Order: sequence, then C-alpha cells, then structure tokens
Amino acid sequence: MRTANNGPEFDCPEYDGPGRSYVIASTPRSGSTLLARALWDTGRAGAPKEYFNPHHLEDFVERWGPLEPQEYLARLLRHRTGPGGVFGVKIHFHQLNDFFLARGLDPLELLPRPQFLMITRGDRLRQGISFYKAMCTGQWNLTTAEPLRDVAYDFEGIRHHMRRIASEEAQWRRWFRRRGITPREVAYEDLAGDYEGTVLAVLADLGADTRELEVAPSSLRVLRNEETEDWVARFQADEAAAAGRSTL
Repeated sequence: MRTANNGPEFDCPEYDGPGRSYVIASTPRSGSTLLARALWDTGRAGAPKEYFNPHHLEDFVERWGPLEPQEYLARLLRHRTGPGGVFGVKIHFHQLNDFFLARGLDPLELLPRPQFLMITRGDRLRQGISFYKAMCTGQWNLTTAEPLRDVAYDFEGIRHHMRRIASEEAQWRRWFRRRGITPREVAYEDLAGDYEGTVLAVLADLGADTRELEVAPSSLRVLRNEETEDWVARFQADEAAAAGRSTL
C-alpha cells in the first residue's frame, strides 16, 4: 500500500537547472511534519518529505525498481524539485546515518547547495509522550476524524522515548559542529503559536518569494488531548518518586 504523496501524481514538473535544496533536521514528534507539509502546501518550497524513511523508500522502489543510493537521490531531485529549483527533505538523524553516513556518502556533496533547518520542541515530556503513543499505535499524523487508538501508560516507556529524542538531537548538533554548519532553528512552539508567521519567515530564509502568499491553515490534527495532560501529571509524580527512591 503506497504511503500518501509518494505516487507520480504528486511529482513536480521536471527541473533542469542547477537547483538548491534544504534539509529539515528533525527528531520524532518535533513538529517536523507540520512544517514540511506547510512548506509543500505553499507551492514555493518544493515537496519536502521524509524520503529516507524505509517505508517511503519502499514506495519509490516499487515505482522505480531497486536503485543505488546516488541514483535514488538523482530520481528524487528529478521528480520532487519544485518551481524555482527547490528540493526539500525532512530527515531524522538515524536516517541521515543509515542512508548517507554508513555508506560513506556526504549529503553536502550530493544535495544541491543545501541549507539546513532544525526544528526542536522545548517541551520534551509532551514530545516523549507523543513519540511513545505513536510508536505503540502507528498513528503518526491524522487529517480525518479517525479516533485515536488506546495505549497504556508506561513510565519507563515514555522515559525511554524521551532519551531517544535527546540522543537524536545531540547527534544532529554534533554533526553540525563537525561540519561547521549553523542551521536555521525553528521551535515547534513558535510554529504552533504563529503558524502563518513562522512559515513565512522560514520561506524568506530559504529565499522563496512570499509576495501575495496566503498560508492556508494546516489540515493536520493535533493529537494532544486531555489524556496527554493526565499523563504529564502522572509522569512527573512517578519521576519525583523515582528520584526520591534513588536518594535513599
């Protein structure tokens, strides 16, 4: 079953110029899909998507057949570079490692004139809860009235996913330092609080023309609900109790 937006009907007109690119460096449940979808929907920043996620790779292998990494990337650039020669992609660090670094490939050499955005979320607890729930239910993004699936609270499970998020963010920051890159930072809280203003600011930083552009509201549902707030309080109580036991 094809993942949404991976079919040829979502390809951009083929672009023959030198092109440029940007990478949304992300951690799970940081708002990266919200940002990527917003940029795509403007029609002025290409078609950013998590192209190195194994599920999406499978879709494109189904379309194009097995390809070497460089040829896969060349096909993406050919089909998903938008008007003005802009190619966008969202990458979690483990995907950067698995597709590029573990193969000895350098994204700075393979992507055309890449710019880097890094989206982070200040509230690590709610991010960890969201990550834990998504891993348990398989519900990563919803645009319909589909009900949220039930999942049991698990203090250690949430804490594990918070640590995974912290590790991925630290790996991104180390890689940026080693490569001498200062990414344009985007906070999830800013995106959620001023969606249009943040999207326009990011587009401007990417060099896109934002004149007469109206940013449509996002079609993505917020998955945070009353249960999330109950879990926040429960986790904080459990964490305090665990800290108390460790001092005995």
